Amino acid sequence: MGAHPDPFRFTTIGHVGHDLCSPLSEPRLEQLVEALELPSGGRMLDLAGGKGALARRVVARWGGRALVVDRNPYFLAEGRAMASPGVGFLEGGVAELASYGELPEGVDLVACIGARPWGTRAATLTELFTLAGPEGRVLVGEGYWRHAPDPAFAALLGEEDEADLAVRLDTHPAMAAALGFELSFHLAATEAEFCDYDGRYQTAIEAWVTNHPEDPEAPVYAERIAAWGAAMREFGATSLGFGWYLYRRA
Repeated sequence: MGAHPDPFRFTTIGHVGHDLCSPLSEPRLEQLVEALELPSGGRMLDLAGGKGALARRVVARWGGRALVVDRNPYFLAEGRAMASPGVGFLEGGVAELASYGELPEGVDLVACIGARPWGTRAATLTELFTLAGPEGRVLVGEGYWRHAPDPAFAALLGEEDEADLAVRLDTHPAMAAALGFELSFHLAATEAEFCDYDGRYQTAIEAWVTNHPEDPEAPVYAERIAAWGAAMREFGATSLGFGWYLYRRA
């Protein structure tokens, strides 16, 4: 029996050219960080934080400390190699670490971008606020649907929850308000930002497949990225977006 495939290899290859593993340009990332208005010396949790790009910028702008948590050891290794003062890294699953009490609580900012460690949008947002202090805020970055998605495309993305499928950019705050949270700031990735991010992702994997034909995973990756590219060309630009939302307790 062969070795079990590395679950992080595909996404790591796809994000070779990315620092922030989400669709947002550098100028608008600076705009987002500026809007956080964190207290001097504050603490941040960057959950599913990848290489720590967001945490590095937050600490550079506002000072304090940040802990980046992610399951992908390759992303964390890249982040550690950048040796940014005030930014630490922890490997593990977010929900599991939280359930074991291994994540700090009462922090000033809890960020979770491009992931839902507790399954649904609502459950994840609620749990993130359990880690924030009384005045702490939560920053989430999530894909949203511009309209009801094609079922096959939604399935490809692993989207099954009916409530999550119904969320649009402008209805996300209403979902949060029903949970007792109030929107402070929001930002949507432009279509150009989304296409640039996804285009570089696809190109990186396609290039790797071309350059590693002898790798046993190459045919699998080629088929996988071809299916993803076809779905994005047919549905992606018109149905899928990415929004960033900063919330506080109402």
